[in-house]
Amino acid sequence: HIPSYIGAGLSGIPYVGSDMDGIYGGDAPIIQTRDYQWKAFTPVMIDMDGWGSTVKNPAANGGIYASINRMYLKLKAQMLPYNYSNTYEANQTGMPLIRAMLLEYPEDPNTYTTMTQYQYMWGENLLIAPIYQDTASDDQGNDIRNGIYLPEGVWIDYFTGEKYDGNRILNNFAAPLWKLPVFVKNGAIIPLTNPNNNVNEIDKGIRIYELYPYGKSSFTEYDDDGVSEEYKRGKGVTTNIESEVGSKNDVTVTIHPAKGDFTGFVKEKVTEFRI
Repeated sequence: HIPSYIGAGLSGIPYVGSDMDGIYGGDAPIIQTRDYQWKAFTPVMIDMDGWGSTVKNPAANGGIYASINRMYLKLKAQMLPYNYSNTYEANQTGMPLIRAMLLEYPEDPNTYTTMTQYQYMWGENLLIAPIYQDTASDDQGNDIRNGIYLPEGVWIDYFTGEKYDGNRILNNFAAPLWKLPVFVKNGAIIPLTNPNNNVNEIDKGIRIYELYPYGKSSFTEYDDDGVSEEYKRGKGVTTNIESEVGSKNDVTVTIHPAKGDFTGFVKEKVTEFRI
């Protein structure tokens, strides 16, 4: 079922709902865990077990599987400001959150081929390469991922920090059960929030920016009250963040004054940089 979902995105008709371990099936902890990983980087995640053989909630399989699922759900919650900002961009420009590689890299002829059919961009800064088949897996689900195409530039393994030059195909990429291949475009700026189980637990008095300085880059963060339709009347705030690497390998980070307003907007915040 995974290729069908990604293929739907490539055809220009993005499928925003994603079922954990499919609508049918069940009793496949490794498949469910792999699903939770990459589908944490989709707009909507759905647990559907009515036609399956087992319950499919995140903790259903217990042990390491539940821990890994929790890890990715936690990461999705922390990335809400990044995801919300990309949703705003989609509303303004039509550029979707899930992007076929050719949408982000239209000048790269490789992105128009089947070479990139099983990977996608999550917003402009994250490349996601789902584990969708057994390649060299053991009975614990540890595996490798072949055929990851990295466009031109420098890409960073989100979980280890290892750098990879782009304009190449990456094979034999280690993907143990806990690890989804996620690559950050060098220069990325990713706004985050505190870990939370519900948006009501978000601390509105702190803003967190994860930066990967490279050349000169920027990101526009968007926020609104999150509960009303006031955004339709322009009630929202945009904040432009810039990062620039100098000639001495020094980094200048600039947060421009926020533009706009909305009910409940906290104007004075603690700012945390993760560089």
